[in-house]
Amino acid sequence: ALIASLLFPMLATVLWYLLDIFLVPLSWSVRYAIGTWQPISAEWTFVIAVGSVVRVLRHVMPRHVWMFVCVIVVMTGLFPKQDNQTWRIDVLDVGHGLAVLVEKEGRVLLYDTGKAWHNGSIAEQVITPVLHRRGYSSVDTMILSHADNDHAGGRKVIEQYF
Repeated sequence: ALIASLLFPMLATVLWYLLDIFLVPLSWSVRYAIGTWQPISAEWTFVIAVGSVVRVLRHVMPRHVWMFVCVIVVMTGLFPKQDNQTWRIDVLDVGHGLAVLVEKEGRVLLYDTGKAWHNGSIAEQVITPVLHRRGYSSVDTMILSHADNDHAGGRKVIEQYF
């Protein structure tokens, strides 16, 4: 529908309408979903994305073309490996507050844990899924800049899980 919007506006209208109809069950089911992230690895994300593209390409391109595209994608490094010798620093989006993740040689330092509230925390929603996705089962060092909730609120969650 998106590509049709650029090339064939009249056809795009019909395709967007059909897409809306197909998304009704999904929209309905979202109400019953658990309000947490279900992290999957970068490898599985890549496989799902490539599989989705192949599924579309096989209907619009000759078989030898989309198979060639798949071979090229696989040969260019299906799962790029991160060099453990380099530093990786991520400032995580935790809303108001702070959480910085520093990684090197398989070790993790977490600076601040973001905010917590009565029945949850940013650590549960953001930090924990990131650490799990990257394969960490422990945090080597946790530094809290100060005891305010927006910087240290997720401490208990991090200590519980890691």
